[in-house]
Amino acid sequence: MPKVRRGAPRPKNPLIRSDKVLAVFGLGNPLRHGGLSASYNGTRHNIGKEAALSLKGRMPLAFKGPFADIYVRGGRALIEGNIYMNESGLAFRDAVKKLKIKAEDILVLCDDFNIELGKMRYRVSGSSGGHKGLDSVIEEAGTDNFPRLRLGIGPPVFDYAGVKDWVLEAFQADERAKAEALRKAASDFVKSKWGRSWPGENNGFNV
Repeated sequence: MPKVRRGAPRPKNPLIRSDKVLAVFGLGNPLRHGGLSASYNGTRHNIGKEAALSLKGRMPLAFKGPFADIYVRGGRALIEGNIYMNESGLAFRDAVKKLKIKAEDILVLCDDFNIELGKMRYRVSGSSGGHKGLDSVIEEAGTDNFPRLRLGIGPPVFDYAGVKDWVLEAFQADERAKAEALRKAASDFVKSKWGRSWPGENNGFNV
């Protein structure tokens, strides 16, 4: 086994074939837990994660860890968290370290009940707005200087006890078409911008 000189740079993962890596991280709860399908599949809180994972295709697994599995092809990386929403920052921090990138190189996709279902907002940086997953990312990253795409899931309706119950419920039958269109619009947005840097200007979209 060849010796590595002290102080010499560590060899890169052979799957990373670019000097610049842009990553995508969809926030959400685990889609599978203990080998069984979890009840979080298709919930409002997981729309960001599901939109991001739709981009995985045949991207090979480059890093596997307790907080995240990271898929890489060329200069693109996809982060799949293995933790719950409120611990999202652990996966984010892990990806920054393993990919040797900055927080601003990771685009976060997340739900937002303050935005009408079927609308998206892209923000270059900013506060969490009370989103627990973003709270965790900001805390672990030590900065709010990272882009995020907020996917509108609409505000809670009267027959739900509170926000927690609302976001952990699946979309209702009359919402599913809009939710699916939103997932596709989010993934299309990412594909169209997945170059050498994420957009530097805020923007809003109707699906």
